[in-house]
Amino acid sequence: MDIEAHAERVGDGTALAAELESAFGPAESVVVRELPGGNANDTLLVEWDDAEYVVRVPPTSTPAPEMLADVGREYAALGAVADTEVPAPRLLHRCRDASVVGDEFFVMELLDGEVIEDRVPERFDSPAARERIVDETTDALAALHDVPVPDEFDADPDTPEAYLERELRTFRDQLAWAEERTTEERRVDGLHDLADRLEDRLPERPADATAFVHGDYKPDNLMFAPGDAADLVGVLDWEMAARGDPLADVGWLLSYWEQESDPSIMTDEVRERYGDHNYFEMLRVFVEDYSGFTSHPDSPGRGHIVDRYEERAGREYRHDEFYRALGTLKLGVITEGFFRAHLDDSPNAKPTYPVMRMVPFVLAEQGRQILDGEVPLRE
Repeated sequence: MDIEAHAERVGDGTALAAELESAFGPAESVVVRELPGGNANDTLLVEWDDAEYVVRVPPTSTPAPEMLADVGREYAALGAVADTEVPAPRLLHRCRDASVVGDEFFVMELLDGEVIEDRVPERFDSPAARERIVDETTDALAALHDVPVPDEFDADPDTPEAYLERELRTFRDQLAWAEERTTEERRVDGLHDLADRLEDRLPERPADATAFVHGDYKPDNLMFAPGDAADLVGVLDWEMAARGDPLADVGWLLSYWEQESDPSIMTDEVRERYGDHNYFEMLRVFVEDYSGFTSHPDSPGRGHIVDRYEERAGREYRHDEFYRALGTLKLGVITEGFFRAHLDDSPNAKPTYPVMRMVPFVLAEQGRQILDGEVPLRE
């Protein structure tokens, strides 16, 4: 067997190749590469002769210990949506032996498609294709919330109120963990203010209104097919799946869905403090360019998503400001964890992490705007 390893954590690839041989049979040629993108579980591409597989494994260190990188949860979630209306990669193998690559891992199929992060590919750049992308996105989320909650998640909260309380508690704990290092550089008071306001506005929800939730359902975790059909072929990154409040999934998606009429979140404070920072242009791209698809005048807005979700799910989306602001708090806390990872181990941190010095400020501002009614659901 000829093994070519381009991923530091697998060493010379011998142990991984031996494990995969037990699952897929022998191969004459094996190539292992790291796939870029994402901030949670690591992704490896394995070329096994003419076949290609994806390996998901926890990172060697995680910037959000309680929120990301749960391989067992992701494996259970993918198993739950297999053979349902929710498109996702098929599971192929699981290995609990941490000696192989330093942690447990699983193998799934490699999907053929493209993730739309900011601008749509030219083949999708029409009002009809844009609407299909949004409808496919919304329909899959509604279908997910009809999937029975896997037995592996029985320990998760059994009411929306308990789920939301746990979420806010986790966010506060994660923020405190990140600030053990980040407050040596600066403090983002706006995230604490946002958490306080959300705790005061916890919505009343029916006790039986829980569902199977993705926890990270957003545009860059969705893969669309090649060709002109704009078909959704895969929902990715399931490590935060849970039994929880489905409206939190909707609000998280909507918090990413900026519209042309939304006020800017690039505050004067951020511009004055960081205008000459080496990564300020990257911040501008994060704020302005990431939403290039959602804010385009030919793309359906947040109201379209809500209307279609309510129709498909048979569930009313209420307490919009709370759920969207909860999404911005969640992302703000996660990015503060990324900034800690940069401070703790800059040489090995992801290249985007230095910009996280600034990102939590604009997210705190976004949450404030939403709760203050400055960013209406509909244009």
